[in-house]
Amino acid sequence: CVKTLRKVFPGKTLKVESYSFSRSENKEVLDKAGFSIIGACTAYITQIEDEESNLKKFHASHRQDTREAIRESYEYRTDIELDEYILLSDETYARSGKPSGIALKELKRWKSVWKNNLLISGVYAENIPIAMTLIPFVGKKAIYWHGASASNKLRGATTYVHLKNMEYLKDRGVEQYDFGGASIKIPIGEDIEYSDEKGKIYAGGQPEPA
Repeated sequence: CVKTLRKVFPGKTLKVESYSFSRSENKEVLDKAGFSIIGACTAYITQIEDEESNLKKFHASHRQDTREAIRESYEYRTDIELDEYILLSDETYARSGKPSGIALKELKRWKSVWKNNLLISGVYAENIPIAMTLIPFVGKKAIYWHGASASNKLRGATTYVHLKNMEYLKDRGVEQYDFGGASIKIPIGEDIEYSDEKGKIYAGGQPEPA
């Protein structure tokens, strides 16, 4: 992968993000390719249990919001069409004046690679999508990769979809729900790379070195 990038972008500075950098073989490969660490992040992981135990790990306010979403009887779906996900992603990023966080071509590629191990899930209110997630999973671990939400959603909808994801994945032998990296603010040229730490803690993620 690194060799290919060098050919495609000769002379350019390349940045690599790794969710498993603690695996020594990954670090050795990048070291040999001339990469150096510019910042470390923390992964936020929750151990999947029964629904009530998972819910108890949520921050009090998010737990209350999620219970309200449960009372609303939102419909949880795992048969999301790719086009439908893209539309909600476009709406999500438009709120901050940004282009969509994911292109249909890219999403199709992810789906072709992960096949049945890519959970594309969502919650609906009266057949209208209000929150969706992309969750690749393999073995006993799942990773929250990407999310989208409607502008006029109930706040608990975004945590409710995670709660239902955990239930779905538990039935498939998954034990860990990884919210990904967070708590990073690293200047890269004129850009600042960052991730949402607070939301991942509030949804039950526990910090672990990554």
